[in-house]
Amino acid sequence: MQAGDAIVKVADGPERLTIAQVDALLYLPNKSRVLLERALRVPALSEGWQESFRSLLARTDGGGAPAWAGFRPLRVAEVRPESATITSFRLIPTDDLAQSPRAAAGQYLTVRDVSVGFGCRNGVCHNCESGLLAGEVSYGPEPLEPPPDGRILVCCSRPTTALTLDL
Repeated sequence: MQAGDAIVKVADGPERLTIAQVDALLYLPNKSRVLLERALRVPALSEGWQESFRSLLARTDGGGAPAWAGFRPLRVAEVRPESATITSFRLIPTDDLAQSPRAAAGQYLTVRDVSVGFGCRNGVCHNCESGLLAGEVSYGPEPLEPPPDGRILVCCSRPTTALTLDL
């Protein structure tokens, strides 16, 4: 599945959880123990997600405090293709590399008030066009109308090197 593919609901699952609810359990704070337990009863949930939810249920600290207060500048330390359409980015603080917190189940990142517009999600409308200060991207498939030099279409580009964007 990738951007632009149609999604058709064919049935309700046994726990009647939405994708948004399951996603929020992993990525947002204030996790509901009841919803975590319900999510673990969803047979279609991948083993990776199940393990994350089991880890969250095993915690007794209510999810823990943030690793640091406020915002910190981060840089991309690693870009790892997970599949043909999914890429993972490992971020580390630029100001104190020795004190990077360990990744934890349910970890999430808040980006400071960055708004990137989206419309078509396949490179037609250019609502997501942003500045590219450094690095290179590829497109697959190529957008109908490529952006000008020094610009990228965030919604459908894939980084091929470390990037610095002007959002």
